[in-house]
Amino acid sequence: MKELYKSVKDLLKKLKENKKQVFYVYKTKNFENKSNGWIYKYLRYMMNYLAPNIKIVLIDKNFKKLIDDDFIILTDDCIYTGNQMRNNVRDVNINIKKKLRYL
Repeated sequence: MKELYKSVKDLLKKLKENKKQVFYVYKTKNFENKSNGWIYKYLRYMMNYLAPNIKIVLIDKNFKKLIDDDFIILTDDCIYTGNQMRNNVRDVNINIKKKLRYL
């Protein structure tokens, strides 16, 4: 929880630096039943407390309404082999086709 809190504070700093009031969280298959889903729940809770004016939008690989330099968050509790995260990054890059930042 401490590390997630630090990450949320870093995210808020980046959002403020870039004058962003919204960011996107990539929702993978079976999101609700996986660790990235429960990390998202804690992220949302912390954001509601620390910055309730910032909007969080869940997206999947079919989401097309992004603009260049939008922030997409790929949540996970830990990256072990990197395979799942690699696949998520690939899916977002292939399907959304924008200049994206990954935090």
